[in-house]
Amino acid sequence: MAQNEETQEVIFAASESATNTIPWRYLASADHSAELLDADGAITRSLTFGVDYTVSPEGDVSASAGTLTQLVTPTSAEVQFRLRHFTPAVQSVTEQPGNEGIVQQLDRTVIVLQQLKRDVLRVEDLTQVDRAETAASAAQAAALRAEASDTLKFANVEDFIGLVDTDYPDG
Repeated sequence: MAQNEETQEVIFAASESATNTIPWRYLASADHSAELLDADGAITRSLTFGVDYTVSPEGDVSASAGTLTQLVTPTSAEVQFRLRHFTPAVQSVTEQPGNEGIVQQLDRTVIVLQQLKRDVLRVEDLTQVDRAETAASAAQAAALRAEASDTLKFANVEDFIGLVDTDYPDG
């Protein structure tokens, strides 16, 4: 099992009728999605909750207390089963009266905020990587310009263009 806590996804070996422990807390079984993957991690098939896999029990389930059951028969190329968790940012209608219902809604809100925090941090990381790549590209371009200038022995582009525009006799 390979788990990524930042994205709340886990990868298991694909196997019909396999059961696996779900490592995170969840409030609803349907707050999960799943795909079958090939050996390179490419999605081969998106799966349907309740048909291709189940998550149990339903309701507010503690970390490592839920179970995934794979119902789908993977092909020989489908060697990985990826399960993802996402709590939708909606106010649930609860039949629990009083404090229990309020606590459950606050729990949902906290989980959604944790997901948003993970997403914001991921975007910041990608932005930093993008900036680093841009800086590296600019430095590489400057180095290539310097190398080309040394190789061609032209002081500037105008000198080079002047040479190209010169008429040379055939022959």
